[in-house]
Amino acid sequence: MLNLNIDLKHFLTSPKPSKELASIAKRLLEEARRLYKRSESGLFGLPTSCQPGIYAARYIYEGIGAHIESVQYDSINQRAITSKSEKITLLAFSFLKTLSSKILPVSAVVHAPALREVKFLVNSAQKKNHGNDMVLFSGKRLMDVLMELEKNDKKSIYLST
Repeated sequence: MLNLNIDLKHFLTSPKPSKELASIAKRLLEEARRLYKRSESGLFGLPTSCQPGIYAARYIYEGIGAHIESVQYDSINQRAITSKSEKITLLAFSFLKTLSSKILPVSAVVHAPALREVKFLVNSAQKKNHGNDMVLFSGKRLMDVLMELEKNDKKSIYLST
């Protein structure tokens, strides 16, 4: 557990950047980049119609992280955004990534076990759905996934105390 020596009430009423917060932001962005790279290898398994949007989200969020990095991790005084032109460029790149995922060989990372934090989602997606691929995101199946997520959240809160 990190001890930032920050008065939370004061920070919330008058937030100011600090070296400690910058250090946390830097570590979070490094972890996000690692997860972005790891996730890409599995995107080929999504329906082709979904891939450009997922790739675009991945690259846009990474772009926001790069903007935070460019201002020495001060996201308090400066809002990090991607411009419309950046988004359009990243969307075009996302379509190219989707196309290349159909042509290039599958990454070996695809066969790596799911991360503990998302394993329940992978397991849920792999459950038999009686021939209907949309069942995962409809009615009872969606509620089952959300309930599993809540159960995992409660378990992780319990374990961290």
